[in-house]
Amino acid sequence: MQKCLLIFAVISFGFVKFIEPADFYQMTSESNKYLLIDVRVWNDYQINRIPDAVWGGDLLHLNNLVSNLDVNTLLFIYCDYGERTRVVAKILKKKGFKNIYQLNGGLSSWINQNFPLDTTCVSDSIKS
Repeated sequence: MQKCLLIFAVISFGFVKFIEPADFYQMTSESNKYLLIDVRVWNDYQINRIPDAVWGGDLLHLNNLVSNLDVNTLLFIYCDYGERTRVVAKILKKKGFKNIYQLNGGLSSWINQNFPLDTTCVSDSIKS
């Protein structure tokens, strides 16, 4: 009975799930139907980021990124260590998003496991 209720809750209300860097990498490599959001501060995003990540490190930009998305869109979020993603995940859940994946250990864990980084310098004009 409990298993049925859990499955119902996941299907009906969606979920926020922490996933390890290897799973995060695999899931984002196998699909092109997702949004990858870096929720770190702008200066950190400018230096390095997971390839294809967009910046959503303040509420205004986050809202702009997700305002026209279907609530069933796969959302992958990360920060440096995982604290900011908890806050962002709550915001996204309140907006009705159902499939939110957080990078366990944040970008530091990603880097420690030698997954690819985009180190292309990003201009301030992109932030505006």
